Amino acid sequence: MSLDHEFRIVKTKSGDYSEFRNYINHPDNIRVHDDVFGYIYDTLLWIPVLYNNGSEGYGPDRFAISIIRREGALIASRIFHGWIELFSAGPDKLNLVGDWCIDGETEDGSYEKLILDKMSIIEAFTKIKEMCQFVAENNNYYYLLHMGI
Repeated sequence: MSLDHEFRIVKTKSGDYSEFRNYINHPDNIRVHDDVFGYIYDTLLWIPVLYNNGSEGYGPDRFAISIIRREGALIASRIFHGWIELFSAGPDKLNLVGDWCIDGETEDGSYEKLILDKMSIIEAFTKIKEMCQFVAENNNYYYLLHMGI
């Protein structure tokens, strides 16, 4: 099982979102590792989305399919732009604090230390931002598909 979140633009067919199955693990998808996704997740909760069960809410589902339509794409574009700007100010290797982890034997815990390549994150975020802008500018003819881990 991959720990990557995948993103891609899909053309809408009158509100039919069932074609997402054709794009799972597609080589052209933009991928973001779950560690990075988790790091920025609080801000992703501002994005209005449609979940695969038909309900609407905020924030991409970390473990399932989410549809980001025009309204959400406008917000997501701004969020990814903000993270691009923040990460651009950092060193080539970003040292970030990850999730709280517990040792199974001693039950001691500590925060995971993430050492991430800045440029690969910026490149992925830039592509996602550009996809969001495309969705926003094309008057509901396209949506951004998010596929969780």
